[in-house]
Amino acid sequence: MHRRTILFVLNPETPDAEITHAAEAAALDETHLVCLLLGTAPALPMYAYGVPPYGGMNIPDNWNETVVLAQQAQKDRVDAVEAILATSNTSGHVHSALCVTTDIKHHVSRLARVSDEAFLSANLRDTPDTMREAAAGVLFHSPIGLRLNGSIAQKADRVFVAWNSSEAASAAVHGALPYLKEASEVVIACFDPVMTAADDGQDPGVDVAE
Repeated sequence: MHRRTILFVLNPETPDAEITHAAEAAALDETHLVCLLLGTAPALPMYAYGVPPYGGMNIPDNWNETVVLAQQAQKDRVDAVEAILATSNTSGHVHSALCVTTDIKHHVSRLARVSDEAFLSANLRDTPDTMREAAAGVLFHSPIGLRLNGSIAQKADRVFVAWNSSEAASAAVHGALPYLKEASEVVIACFDPVMTAADDGQDPGVDVAE
């Protein structure tokens, strides 16, 4: 089976043009696109917290309405993304996560574990906390690679591999195999290698290059 699954992490502000570009690229390569839409859950105002037995929760009168509006806005955006996938004739689906920042990595890692690669929407950089937690979910809680910059459709004609015979470097190379196979040039670089049989060997990088 040659079809791959890409996890595309985005938020409600991700432009339709970027989603369409990703969807069309996935359809062209017969890639299954899993979109994770990260929405920010409404936070209780500070004055709503009480410390028993000195005081109870003081929930604002409009709190339920605030939550309902946030849920509806998230659902509307999910429907819009699903429509883009359908219009692009893309194999894929949309997951919704309306959560606080600290829970983002859990939602991302759960989907990353059943994907081949993860890609983050460029506009996540506008919310550094979201970007950090999403990246952590992939890098520290899943076995797959994370691609930054560029776009899902972008091909890697030249690939630079930083190699040191470690388990992390080996996992990265295995995760990047689809790109290494398609590249016209792959450069293997070793920085300050330990040239012993127990570490990087007498000819560091030659083994992985072969």
